[in-house]
Amino acid sequence: MTHALWMPDVAALARILDHQARLVGGCVRDHLLNLPATDWDIATPLLPEVVLRKLTDAGVRTRTIGMKFGTIVAVLDRKHYDITTLRADIRTDGRHAVVRYTDSYRVDARRRDFTINALYMDEAGHIDDFVGGRADLDRRLVRFIGDPETRIVEDYLRILRYFRFWSLVSADAPDARVLELCRKHAGGLDKISAERKREEMIKLMKTPRAAEAVHYMAQCGIIIPCNGADSGV
Repeated sequence: MTHALWMPDVAALARILDHQARLVGGCVRDHLLNLPATDWDIATPLLPEVVLRKLTDAGVRTRTIGMKFGTIVAVLDRKHYDITTLRADIRTDGRHAVVRYTDSYRVDARRRDFTINALYMDEAGHIDDFVGGRADLDRRLVRFIGDPETRIVEDYLRILRYFRFWSLVSADAPDARVLELCRKHAGGLDKISAERKREEMIKLMKTPRAAEAVHYMAQCGIIIPCNGADSGV
């Protein structure tokens, strides 16, 4: 039986991908938090060109702007579904990653930012959790996968993502060490485009503790206006 989270369009995409697909990230996390799922990400061991061919053969409209990073966007009923080949990072520069493809969900999980975003659900509703994300979600804990500083310097946008997910999930104050690392590496946000920062800030402002998150960000020297204009960090 297909799990309720696999709505008809999502289930249809899984069939097109020969059922080699699992939901991952925000939709699984939000489902477990009893929140409406809005970000639909599908992980698959199929290579991007195979995904594109299968979607095209099935008459599904696609966007390929992220194909070089392994992502094909499927468009169904005006909704976007990111379908991404399982990956491992080879090299990062604080903004982009050079990746290699893998057929291992466990390997793919280790490259993700936070444990609560590395939960994979199959069509039957079984969840693979390779990094302790479910326990962290139960504890309302936002925890980096592996060493926090390493994960931050891989992609400085994770600084803003930390505050967004803290505001969404946590009932406690931010981790003191993570705050210090965010303060230390705040300048790295200059490498991130204004558009990506703006998108994160808009999402953050919709979370329950947004005002507190912005307060902690300011303490770390981080000020990112939602209009995307850079005022320094």
